[in-house]
Amino acid sequence: MSERNLNNLVGLFTQKTLLLLCCLLLISATPVQQRVVFADTIIGAITQRIGNYDMEMKTLPQTPIVNTNSKIQLRIGSVEGDELVDIPIVIRISKGGEELTRTNPISVTYGHFIFPYKFNQTGVYSLDIDVYDTSYNSQNITFTFPITVDSPFMSFFTFSQPLSPTSLEVVIIAVSIISGAVGTVYIRRKLM
Repeated sequence: MSERNLNNLVGLFTQKTLLLLCCLLLISATPVQQRVVFADTIIGAITQRIGNYDMEMKTLPQTPIVNTNSKIQLRIGSVEGDELVDIPIVIRISKGGEELTRTNPISVTYGHFIFPYKFNQTGVYSLDIDVYDTSYNSQNITFTFPITVDSPFMSFFTFSQPLSPTSLEVVIIAVSIISGAVGTVYIRRKLM
């Protein structure tokens, strides 16, 4: 194959790669509408419903790391979606049946609470939230959530947070550039 045909083929491949990259960037920049049932739910939380209560729990980071500060986000609301004001709760954290932490009663203002905690071992912990029901039937309700804690080494192999749109664009650009370069080298070697 002649040098001229080779250059035309490489130029065509480069143009198509750039066109694909532009299309991917345009698609990733397009706003996406999200449907949220209640304005203040916790995105990506684990949800449980007991009686007239909905409880949501999410850890930050998504998979806590040993000996690193973590946050446990809680939201409590009624099944109708109303925010409950000044609900008393007690938070208990245990591992292997042994209770590690117990708070005094906490008044949850407007249904939201953030509890900072540092896990000191890997494994699965149990997060129990005791709700002192004063609104509906004056009974105590316990919500139980599992929390998996990883070592710093294992955290490299799991995504603890979803990719943001900016991070996703960077990954798409990097993959496009690398695939374009590899494709160009492959075509040049194949045609020579």
